Amino acid sequence: MATASPQAPAGWEDALLGLIHAPDTQANKVFLDTWHSFELSGATNNPLNTTQPEPGATDFNTVGVKNYPTASIGEQATATTLFNGYYPDLDKALASGNPVNYLLANEPKVAANLRKWGSGTFADALDKTAGTSGLPLTGSTTVTSSGGGSVSSGGGGPNVLKPFANVEEFLTFLASYRFLEILGGGVLILLGLYIVARQFQQTFLPPDPLGLGKRAVANEQAERTVVREQRTGEMHEARVAQTRARTTEIRSRSRARTTKARLTKEAAKREYNRGALDQATAEASPTMTKIRRQRSNT
Repeated sequence: MATASPQAPAGWEDALLGLIHAPDTQANKVFLDTWHSFELSGATNNPLNTTQPEPGATDFNTVGVKNYPTASIGEQATATTLFNGYYPDLDKALASGNPVNYLLANEPKVAANLRKWGSGTFADALDKTAGTSGLPLTGSTTVTSSGGGSVSSGGGGPNVLKPFANVEEFLTFLASYRFLEILGGGVLILLGLYIVARQFQQTFLPPDPLGLGKRAVANEQAERTVVREQRTGEMHEARVAQTRARTTEIRSRSRARTTKARLTKEAAKREYNRGALDQATAEASPTMTKIRRQRSNT
């Protein structure tokens, strides 16, 4: 049995097995103690590092592992997590009363459940001892199914580099807190390298050793000047063309008015001459008639 600690109070195995209605066997207790040995973190009243929210719980770390105010609340949180539907093979292994025997035929499924829980190191250790009649401990020992002793497994601890057996295990790993820890660590490392590189550049490298920045600025200003001059020339040509068109229109209208006035004046003069001729003709008509009569009488 494991030594009682703030993370794993004395008797937590019996209490948890009672809450999940699993047999209170030595094999089950050994399995839970072995699992706990891979989950050592220091979270209060939380032997298996669950993240289940409960009244009075506080965050132990950024992943969401909780500190629970009492042992009973922590045990209830662990039982609730086991029964949330995501860990059916863990439930079956404990329900069997002898998890080691269950592992002989279902180790990949139990390991996949453990990775989903976030216990990747325990799952890797189970993979390493798959097919044997024992459970791995942290280190190089293996606990037998009876829990009455240990034999050397010849290993050097969990094999965290073991390839995934199938796609399901890989997807389970992606959904685990272990993957989030690795991903977060990688992001922090990249961010640190970026900051170091920026500091090195600002400290040891001149800002623009070849003057490329100044040349680029000068070229850009020259291009802007050329574009501005082109636009100014185009605008001037457009104004000149507009002025010429307006001048031509004004001249055309002036010529039309002058021509119309001349034609009107000539028409008036012709009308006047025609009227004077008609009047003279009318005045001369009686005299001509009288003269014709006199000539005819003689």
